[in-house]
Amino acid sequence: MRPISNTSARLFLFTLTVAFAAPHPACRREDPNTAHRTDGFVAVVGIGDDDPLWPIITGTAARVHANLGLTVPLRIEAPDKGSVNAQIQLLKGLHEQGMIALAVQVTDPQALSNTLESLATRGVRIVTMMRPVPSDTAFIHSGPDEELIGAALADAVADTLKDGGTVALLHADSAGETFACRQRAFLHGIQSTPAVNVILTYDCEANPTAARTIITDTMKRFPRLKGWAVLDNWPLRGHDNTSLLPPTCSMIAVDPVPFT
Repeated sequence: MRPISNTSARLFLFTLTVAFAAPHPACRREDPNTAHRTDGFVAVVGIGDDDPLWPIITGTAARVHANLGLTVPLRIEAPDKGSVNAQIQLLKGLHEQGMIALAVQVTDPQALSNTLESLATRGVRIVTMMRPVPSDTAFIHSGPDEELIGAALADAVADTLKDGGTVALLHADSAGETFACRQRAFLHGIQSTPAVNVILTYDCEANPTAARTIITDTMKRFPRLKGWAVLDNWPLRGHDNTSLLPPTCSMIAVDPVPFT
């Protein structure tokens, strides 16, 4: 719900510049056959061509590439469907075709980690976008302002529950500072809407299965909940969630900006 077009120009300017120009971290082990390769192309890879951010990514990446005057070719790709397996296969195919640098909008941080680590050891310079990837490899990350995301989630909850009501918060503090920062901003922002009362908080540890289990069990005990504020889209990953919540309860989640 919060527009990100102003942020995206700075995001991709940084991303493309770093992806092609930045040196490899000194601690990274590289395949000697590819570590010093200078031909090839830079790839910007999205989650899927049906993702609402894809038009912003494609337009901004092309414009920034032209403005930077890079001589290396740019390829902008996304799988037909927004699944992590489809994205992994696309990344492997791009590497085989000569990809030397990558800016990737991350589908699932945990699932994508091994693939990105493998590409990095083969000399591909990598910048992760939107979601950071947990890894011993020092990936450069470029993403939106986490405090603004938390504040925007609070605004989205207030807008969705215009008549107020009780809300449960699903967070993942234990998974890192990113989500802790979002939570602090959300809780601060929701205080300005006294009609919305956050009565329950749960740490799903950024685990989609745990997130769905928490929601299902909680709704059995608290069927009158009006909404769930979710700091990411964990419950929605890879499953049909049409029956996860009753019609009387709304889910307001982030991916990477708030949606209902």
